[in-house]
Amino acid sequence: WTVDFASPAGSPAHLLLPRVGPWTQSVAPEIKYFAGTAKYRRTFALPEGWRTHAQRVDLDLGRLWAIGEVAVNGQPLGIVWTPPFRVDCTAALRDGANELVVEVVGTWHNRLVGEARGAVPRWTKTNVTQSQRGVGQDLQSGAWKSLDPIDAGLFGPVRLIPLAVQPVE
Repeated sequence: WTVDFASPAGSPAHLLLPRVGPWTQSVAPEIKYFAGTAKYRRTFALPEGWRTHAQRVDLDLGRLWAIGEVAVNGQPLGIVWTPPFRVDCTAALRDGANELVVEVVGTWHNRLVGEARGAVPRWTKTNVTQSQRGVGQDLQSGAWKSLDPIDAGLFGPVRLIPLAVQPVE
């Protein structure tokens, strides 16, 4: 996997990953506390005739946070934001080489936590006083640093699922 990050608050370096997983598992603070868009790319090959065994093929992204936009071979397949994180990729697939692109947008919760902890340069200013993880806490007084980052990014496992379509009469 290759991942390119984009954020107005500054972006981490381009990454090469053996597998996908939450940004919060990174030791690099610019990734762990990243808020913005990350573009994941992966090429994969389908054997000749593989698609003929299924009437439909779904691309299952496993899990992600928070919103993802999917394309295969340059063909947009839709936006996913709730489980199951799946799209129909039948028409976009081809025998041989294929390219998958998933753009994942993460919220600014993690950036606020990272800035409060001094892990990343201060860029944001907020009057947000509650968070999904800090409901009831007064976050104005600096309690952002006491919150944990929310797992963000593309978690996987990413897989193709061949399906048979059976009409119900």
